[in-house]
Amino acid sequence: MLSYSNYDHGYVDLQKLIVRRLKSEKMQHQILEKVATLFDAVLADENMIVSRVERKRLLTRVTRDVLEDMLKKLDSSSTAKK
Repeated sequence: MLSYSNYDHGYVDLQKLIVRRLKSEKMQHQILEKVATLFDAVLADENMIVSRVERKRLLTRVTRDVLEDMLKKLDSSSTAKK
């Protein structure tokens, strides 16, 4: 277990360390790649053809919805444990 003399300072340092590690592992890219792959698969399965502009717009909205749902689940699970 990590112990810090100044909890707030240590917490921020730990958060920065974790974010840096996730970025170095290209976690954001992996998540976006997975969403885009499934997005394209659904378009193909449904025989949907969309313009590049519309694809980008829709992919952005879908990605936002997925990430917002993930954050809600994290929030609800952290409040349930308190």
